[in-house]
Amino acid sequence: MRIKLVLGNSKFQSVPVDYHYRLSSAIYRLLYSTDQEFAKWLHSKGFGEKRRFKLFNFSPIFAGTDDYKVDLEHRKVTFLTDKVWFYISTPVDEIALALAEALTRRSDITLRVGRNVFSLERATAFATPMFEEGVASLKCVSPVVLTRVVYDKDGKYCPPAYIRPWEQDAEDYLKQNLVNKYMAYTGEDLSRKISVELDRNYIENKKEKCLTSRYVKNEKIVGFRVPVKIFGPPDFLRFIYETGLGVKNSLGFGMVERVGFKM
Repeated sequence: MRIKLVLGNSKFQSVPVDYHYRLSSAIYRLLYSTDQEFAKWLHSKGFGEKRRFKLFNFSPIFAGTDDYKVDLEHRKVTFLTDKVWFYISTPVDEIALALAEALTRRSDITLRVGRNVFSLERATAFATPMFEEGVASLKCVSPVVLTRVVYDKDGKYCPPAYIRPWEQDAEDYLKQNLVNKYMAYTGEDLSRKISVELDRNYIENKKEKCLTSRYVKNEKIVGFRVPVKIFGPPDFLRFIYETGLGVKNSLGFGMVERVGFKM
């Protein structure tokens, strides 16, 4: 399920450029307001055994083309309109139901994003595309993040390295990430039934412009925006569309939409 949240009381409110961690916290508070135990479990553990996945993601906050101003010197975004919106997406019924309850139980719901408080004007649920042909042609709504494990010369674990889309094994890492998430939720290994194709022409033309960096708790996270085709069973494609690509989905990374569709 994908839910569009339209927020009011936004005019002249300023949020940090890297507001996404704050927005993630706001979503967890919505879940906590209706199901405390599930929200705690999702935040601290999540789905899977070795690798833990939250299995929800969200988009940036959108406004019209002339309805916001970015101040890079002070690293803030100021909204110039009374209405902004964003999307939350998940394949997990428990998350969708908890969000639905949280968003409909009162008429005066507010969403606190850091120090900013927005009113909830409207919430609309959208059905997931069917992908009956077994292929999903997708564009990145938010950056996709992939990492590889790194060890120093003594074999000690180092902070992970962020993978660039032009690296030879980028598609392999993305495929494995998608397989791992699906297996964590369903128990089914589809590694032999799916394939992933990053748009190499797009990467060649854009090069470094494909990359986007954000800061989360003072950590610089590097992702990329590249069109991608994913081939696989329709159920798998619907799951991935709802979950997002790559890692750190619950921090606002990896949301996708079908090529040719506007959010």
